[in-house]
Amino acid sequence: MTTIKEILKQYESHNQFEAIIKHTQLESLFKKLLDSDYAFIANLILNYRDEWLLTPESIQKFLEPLGLGTIEAVDEFLQKHKALNNIFFPKIAVNNLSTITISEIQNILKNSWLEFESHVYYDFGDSTYYLLDKSTLDTILTKCKIDKKPYVKSKFDCEDFARTTKAWVTLNIKGNVTFANVEGNFYKDDKLQFAHGFNLVIYTDNGKIQVGLVEPQKDTIISSQEDVPKWFFTANKVKLRFIQF
Repeated sequence: MTTIKEILKQYESHNQFEAIIKHTQLESLFKKLLDSDYAFIANLILNYRDEWLLTPESIQKFLEPLGLGTIEAVDEFLQKHKALNNIFFPKIAVNNLSTITISEIQNILKNSWLEFESHVYYDFGDSTYYLLDKSTLDTILTKCKIDKKPYVKSKFDCEDFARTTKAWVTLNIKGNVTFANVEGNFYKDDKLQFAHGFNLVIYTDNGKIQVGLVEPQKDTIISSQEDVPKWFFTANKVKLRFIQF
């Protein structure tokens, strides 16, 4: 079995970088890495093409800690990673979804069933978003397994579930969608009971725009204030104070 280090030893001078990359086996290695979610490994090496640090030894330092000492190891690594990636990070297609602007989102929320604290804070990272449909939303809630993670008080609790679920959606859908990370205050007869972190979604169902709150710990959705007690019997109203798309 020929190791990558042995191949690299054929090119002792950093001035021979192009020859290193064009080596049959290494070209295959770099292509595999560049085509994978680990493209950053190859890109990191490529970024050193004009640096004195680019030697066979320095390239090897990037590869060996990852167990990528042989071409066979790279093949096995990427095959396993792809299998795991398909389980935990399945890519979700966004077909023919329309886009909406920040002002449109704010108008939808303002005219929805939601209530807001007087000091509600909005955080928008982009100018437009893909408007989810019911089918895509159902796919997200089915494929996302964050709800299976154990709740750990003060370590992985409500806001962590919400942020992680939002991040999962971002990872798995190409483009920004109308799925937000939110925090709200829950009331019982206008008396504050507690604060809670969860998610908000805007989506279309049979052509009609809907607004729902998602409990990421259970993958359940509520679509009215009357549904709040289904989440927490100690509360009958929620007011949002933070919304991050």
